Amino acid sequence: MNVKDPANTIERLTTALETIAVSKRGARERAESAATTIMPLRREDFPSKARLLYDVIVDEANYTDELAADVLKAVWDLYWEMTDNKRYR
Repeated sequence: MNVKDPANTIERLTTALETIAVSKRGARERAESAATTIMPLRREDFPSKARLLYDVIVDEANYTDELAADVLKAVWDLYWEMTDNKRYR
């Protein structure tokens, strides 16, 4: 267990991003897969401003062809919100 990240949020978010990047499935299926990776985390595992992104990811109503891109972007944004890495510009 990582003392700085006891819920392993970074590991789960990284795995979700890897799934999004390498899967040959459609956007909706990739969004569902990413959410499944992140769902074991709790809303309380995130700082308050990151919780809205978490909510978008785990809300099953968003797993539609029309909203899948929003879920995928929320995974990306949540990773950068939680990591110490510098965001690519």
